[in-house]
Amino acid sequence: MITIDFETRSEVDIIVAGGHNYHVHPSTDILVMGYKVDDGPVQFWYPGNPFPSCFLDKQHTIYAFNFAFELGIWNNVGVKKYGWPELRADDMQDVQALCARYGLPQNLREAAKVLNVPTQKDEFGKRLIKLFCTPPFGRDSKGNLLPQLQDQWRLFLQYNKHDVEATYQVLKALPADRLSEVENKIWLLNHEINVRGIPVAVDEARQILRVTNAFLDEHNQRLPMLTDGKVSKITQVKRIKDWMSSRGYECESLSADELQKWLQRDDLPDDITEVLEIRAGMGLSSLGKYKRILNEEHNGRMYYNSRYYGAHTGRITGMGLQLLNLPRASVPDPDLEIQKYFDLSVLYENPVLSARALVRPMVKASPGKVIIAADYSSIEYILLMYMCEDDAAVKRFASGIDQYKDLASHMYGVPYEKITKEQRQMGKMGILGCGYGLGAEGFIGYADKWGVKLDRKTANETVSGFRSLYNNTPKFWYAANECAINAVEFPGRTFSTNRTEFKVVHDRNKRKWLAMRLPSGRTMYYFNPDVEDGKFGPNVTSWSVNQTTKTWCKKYMSPGKWVENIIQALGRDLLYHGKFALESAGFPIIFSVYDEVVAEVDEDKADIEKFESLMSSVPPWAKGLPLRAEGYVSNRYKKG
Repeated sequence: MITIDFETRSEVDIIVAGGHNYHVHPSTDILVMGYKVDDGPVQFWYPGNPFPSCFLDKQHTIYAFNFAFELGIWNNVGVKKYGWPELRADDMQDVQALCARYGLPQNLREAAKVLNVPTQKDEFGKRLIKLFCTPPFGRDSKGNLLPQLQDQWRLFLQYNKHDVEATYQVLKALPADRLSEVENKIWLLNHEINVRGIPVAVDEARQILRVTNAFLDEHNQRLPMLTDGKVSKITQVKRIKDWMSSRGYECESLSADELQKWLQRDDLPDDITEVLEIRAGMGLSSLGKYKRILNEEHNGRMYYNSRYYGAHTGRITGMGLQLLNLPRASVPDPDLEIQKYFDLSVLYENPVLSARALVRPMVKASPGKVIIAADYSSIEYILLMYMCEDDAAVKRFASGIDQYKDLASHMYGVPYEKITKEQRQMGKMGILGCGYGLGAEGFIGYADKWGVKLDRKTANETVSGFRSLYNNTPKFWYAANECAINAVEFPGRTFSTNRTEFKVVHDRNKRKWLAMRLPSGRTMYYFNPDVEDGKFGPNVTSWSVNQTTKTWCKKYMSPGKWVENIIQALGRDLLYHGKFALESAGFPIIFSVYDEVVAEVDEDKADIEKFESLMSSVPPWAKGLPLRAEGYVSNRYKKG
């Protein structure tokens, strides 16, 4: 094995412009490549040195932490500037991906700390990177290193050496040196999708941002007049709340969620509505999406938009355009709405709110091509029923029964065909909120996120209705929890329920893991498991990354949480089964969002029925699962 780490310089700010623009920019160059062959010493390659012969030995697998950066530098700088042989993604393994596979931090410094390896990533690197990797690069007008920086340069090389050593030591501290064959295929597919890129409407994004910013600037100047001089800047949150209070409107928060609730009210005076719209507009994340498109696009495409195994269940997380948190707002005719920004008629309306609804349509197919997309229908629900072996519920779903009305009919004792819109809504919240063990109190909080205020009686009725109609589901929760506890208390023994196996294993470094083997054949790993008394009895604890705070912490599992992990992990495995089927049939995927897959194809190859059918195919382990997908063909990406 060879472990590598590049230190590079460029006029491009990679944080602003993204990895692809950094890789391909003419100013980007290699300062040094540190490399380590097997357990040998770290060596350095500098521009002008001969290419290291060890890389010509194809028996060596090349390792890097966050391989996409190293691969991009190798092929866009090493190959094009220095004549190196091209490197393929399947010649490499990503130590970051291996960390993710085992639920460990996807950051070299944090991974090294958690695994307690001898060499820790140096803390002084940021200062040195700014000194040598950004203009003027610590050099004089002739490109020579400034004499007074010799000591810092030696520290910089030490920093690179420590990164190589830390990467190598983290790798050896992991349970395995490689991803499994299946996971490696998924990793490579995700890389291929990232470098394929997403087509974006650059000129339209630029005009929308230009008009919206002008609108906001103009309205920001109106604040003193609107508030009788009490507010002069939209960032003065306390002054805005005090002004609203003086008008009889008590406002506890101006968070994005609270602003949207206020703006949906129809009893507000025009001046308060306008101030809140300005506040919402100034903090609108969708405007950041337009800026990101303009900063990161290259020849009309955006690259590196997803991270392999970003969540513990194996689902991807977002990078780049951050497709997993696009605004859900939409307009009937995006082309007509976009035209308003060019003829400026949008200024008679509210371009801020309109811009929010136009982020999705900024993903626009290239000339001669179309967007083809499909989304699984209620995949978590039907997987839960399937895994619970609730054959009656599976058959009802397969026959086309609306599961929300199905639950509402049971809850209210009303015939299915007579369920009202309001009753169906409660059934929907019950289906989506109760599958993973929420009690009445938790369900009240869940409903509040939908903007629905529930009393305890209604919450109790909904929770009880779900658990009585789908009585196999609670059995699954508690069976899974019991198996996990037994596996931890009796290391080495396997405990099974619902085609899911639990067993404590020790890796090559004697570290302890709770291994949960899914029906798909994939194993999920929980680091350093233990059993501790919780609020409702004994629970398994393990250590992992908190997805909200991004910190390494102890996680307390619960009966419902085990089942949530199982269902969401299996949903991910089904998604990739569908992705591989689509790729093999000639549908080049450009991204996926949760349970939706999006491809860009030639206009004459946009067969939506075939696309839906391929996505809905199931592997042998899911035989009998009534999976279905629904999609569309359009020149733009839209809310399905």
